[in-house]
Amino acid sequence: MADIFREVEEDLRRDNLNQLWKKYGGFLVALAVLIVVAVAAFVGWREWRASRDIEYSAQLVAAGDVADAGNLEEALAAYGRLAEEAGGGHELLARLRQAALAGALGRDDEALSAYESVAGSSADAVYRELAILLGVMREIDRGNPDDLLERLAPLSREDGAWRYSARELTALLEHRRGNAERAADLLAALEQEPEAPPALRERAREALSAMGAANEG
Repeated sequence: MADIFREVEEDLRRDNLNQLWKKYGGFLVALAVLIVVAVAAFVGWREWRASRDIEYSAQLVAAGDVADAGNLEEALAAYGRLAEEAGGGHELLARLRQAALAGALGRDDEALSAYESVAGSSADAVYRELAILLGVMREIDRGNPDDLLERLAPLSREDGAWRYSARELTALLEHRRGNAERAADLLAALEQEPEAPPALRERAREALSAMGAANEG
């Protein structure tokens, strides 16, 4: 008797499965195909991105080799093209190199434009602030001191990655504005700052010495 009930139960289960398949089979097949296509697309996209990143890295290296060979104009053009085509870290590096080469060629406006592009991008704060710092350095002798000091102020905070360089530039700008005492205080603090880079402390010492000699004269 138990075997009869088991057979009936199995027939009912088989009939239910058949009914479910008739009702949802097409949907399940479509879902399976969709999953396969999505996985294939993701793998293909990942491989394409890896290939593209390798290509952009090779272009960065090639542009650097061109610059090292002394062909700055050609290298500048290559970095400019790469900055327009690439994204992420490759674009960031290309913009910074583009700015440096433009500055070396005396094209200050082009250099500043590249730095501003990085400063206004979605890159990590450390790179955006580096671009601000380098842009201020490019304008240190001719830019409006008040405007430049305003741009440097956020970089001088205690946890700023570029705080010591920002304070050094602040001292130079304060001296430009005629605030010799403020400039001397900043330089003296930098000279005594144990965590500041040794080269920066040495520059602060030399600047203080030069300011003292100028005052004595």
